[in-house]
Amino acid sequence: MRLVQWCRSLPGWVWDSLGAVALAVISLVPALRSYGLALGELASRPADPLHIVLILAQTLPLAARRIAPGWVLGVVGLAFALDQCLGYPASPAGLGMLFALYSAAAHLSRHRGLAITISVVAYVALAAALTWLGSREQPWDFATFALVLAAAWGVGDVVRLQMAAARTRADRAAHDAVSDERARLAGELHDVVSHHVTGMVVQADSAAFLLPADETVVRRQLESIADGGRRALADLRQLLDVLGPEGAATSPAIGDLRDLVSDAQRAGQPVVLHESGDPVGTDELRLAVYRIVQEGLTNALKHAAGASTEVRVDWGPSEVHVRLVTQAVGQASDGPVAPGSGRGLAGLGERVRRLDGRLRADADPSGAFVLEAVIPVTVADGAGIGEGHRDD
Repeated sequence: MRLVQWCRSLPGWVWDSLGAVALAVISLVPALRSYGLALGELASRPADPLHIVLILAQTLPLAARRIAPGWVLGVVGLAFALDQCLGYPASPAGLGMLFALYSAAAHLSRHRGLAITISVVAYVALAAALTWLGSREQPWDFATFALVLAAAWGVGDVVRLQMAAARTRADRAAHDAVSDERARLAGELHDVVSHHVTGMVVQADSAAFLLPADETVVRRQLESIADGGRRALADLRQLLDVLGPEGAATSPAIGDLRDLVSDAQRAGQPVVLHESGDPVGTDELRLAVYRIVQEGLTNALKHAAGASTEVRVDWGPSEVHVRLVTQAVGQASDGPVAPGSGRGLAGLGERVRRLDGRLRADADPSGAFVLEAVIPVTVADGAGIGEGHRDD
């Protein structure tokens, strides 16, 4: 297995070099010289040092067939033409012509039309020269050989198109991955910051109204604002760690639901939490539940400040059920609030869908706003689920 992995890790030029040397060695073996690609059938000329040079010129340049396919085609083609015109016996080195044509079609990125034109003109000139030198080949023989050469080019062209399509798919996949990650991070940033900052805005507005009347209450409100700011900064640092080198952190921080409720209560929002079961499972599952409750409380602070909100989270063996009900939907708060970005519920919907869950966000017949999600718990997620119950 390690040998196979090592072989696959070798660059392409190494395999091309080995193949070129192997073809050269085979072509120099006397017993195999009668097998190969030949054209013209001129009177056989005995092998000599020049023949060896032409054999090497038709094979060894193939080592650079991916790096310089145009030059390889030119050198191999010239050596092949001289080999045929001089009447040397056929050898496997002639196959180098097919490999050179295939490589040029597959890897030549520029001046492809020029390469085709020169190749066609050169082949016509070779056929004319062989005929003038006394070749017994008929026109259809030259045409058949031309079809073989064209087939080699055609196979290379098909491979080139397949490689281009693969690169396009890889680029599209990379672009989609970047877009998905940007969308995920935008949603994560919204979820991390929006809750704390909204609470800070609401409490700051309350402090402004209370300042002349009760300095003690104002002091508590301002302390809560400072605490919310520190929480927001800590969460932002955690989120930036997710983007750090070599994945220093793998997921944003997952807080306690009771802390969310306490924050909302300090901001003046009447909130009651009912949580049953133990909050276990994958980080993504627990983070989704945390974000749902966080978004629901944030929206309650924004759009129904002072209205009571009931939060119920049931951690079951097969699914997690989250439900937030905020009364008096549509009532505006007395002071200004931070405008919504539109990302919150859309991001929650995408997060829940990734977990094969369902999300509902609408008003019930009584006018209360309901944010409800049901998320399945897989076997891996649910390992270790116990029984428990908490009411806050």
